[in-house]
Amino acid sequence: RAKLASVAALSVLGTVLAVAFLAIAAWYVFPVLGHAIPFTWCIVLGAILAPTDPVSVVGMLKRLGLPAPLQAVFAGESLFNDGVGVVIFGVTIGLATGDSQEVTASEIALSFCREAIGGGLLGALTGWIALRVLKGQRDPHIDLLTSLALATGTFSIANQLGMSGAIAVVAAGLCFGTSYSHSVFDKASRKELDIAWTLIDEVLNVL
Repeated sequence: RAKLASVAALSVLGTVLAVAFLAIAAWYVFPVLGHAIPFTWCIVLGAILAPTDPVSVVGMLKRLGLPAPLQAVFAGESLFNDGVGVVIFGVTIGLATGDSQEVTASEIALSFCREAIGGGLLGALTGWIALRVLKGQRDPHIDLLTSLALATGTFSIANQLGMSGAIAVVAAGLCFGTSYSHSVFDKASRKELDIAWTLIDEVLNVL
């Protein structure tokens, strides 16, 4: 919560600037290579490339040993910029393919609300439901299996509803770090979850 404003500003403004920079660079580079491409397709390419991969960013931050508050800002930005990139992609792909002739500000705002805000609310809901399901039992294996089901299930539901799966899963995961979660997990369960998800994180980093 303390870093919400910084993360939100970087996620939105940073991603928009990155898309613009990449689109302009592609627009100038492709003609030099003998392939003149319309600017709308350059924006689509920028929207694909701009959002950073959260797994690699978090892994790099850990290796660099930056202060925890600074790591939280960078990691948060890399986790939430997906929604902004998806909105820009969705808007410009219609223009590039000719499916839509013009885009209004209201359409952009509605798309952003559905992808980012809708995904966040969905993740918060599924995360809260998972904690309620786990409350009252003390089996670390059930906790781990539920967390895996929460991640995959939330992502699938978000995609079906046209929301950002990445943002939904991040919001669901944040529920496992709330003060309420400390009454759900004991120390043994928390340790098992940390070990398992750290291993998954390292495997994804290697890939």
